Amino acid sequence: MADPSSKNIGTNVRSLELTLQEVWTLYDANVPEYSEKCLIFLNAKSQFLNDLLYFVHANMENETQSTNKILTELQDRNHSSILEAKEGFRLEKQTMENKLKETLLSKAEIEANNEILKEKYEALKIKNEDQELDMQS
Repeated sequence: MADPSSKNIGTNVRSLELTLQEVWTLYDANVPEYSEKCLIFLNAKSQFLNDLLYFVHANMENETQSTNKILTELQDRNHSSILEAKEGFRLEKQTMENKLKETLLSKAEIEANNEILKEKYEALKIKNEDQELDMQS
């Protein structure tokens, strides 16, 4: 299916051709005959079409520049967003690593305290058993 803008351009080109045919008909009917009559009209038509193409080209160039500017801005925003996201993830990772280190350190302290308490318990248990043996004897 054709792009609506291309249909619009096609319609405008056909309208332009019809208009130029009407101008030629009026010109031919109202200008007296002489050798350069057709040449003058074709030269004017050629100049008009050349000016029209220049105008279309200039507009397309402006649109291309605008599109490129927008694209560049979007790429810059995208790049900035990616950098911000990366920095956010880096900080989050660093925070999680720090929490993990703290947790591992706490775990090691708890395990060390647990071992000390087990040793004390065993020592008390042995002391208690010795006292019971002393009492029995």
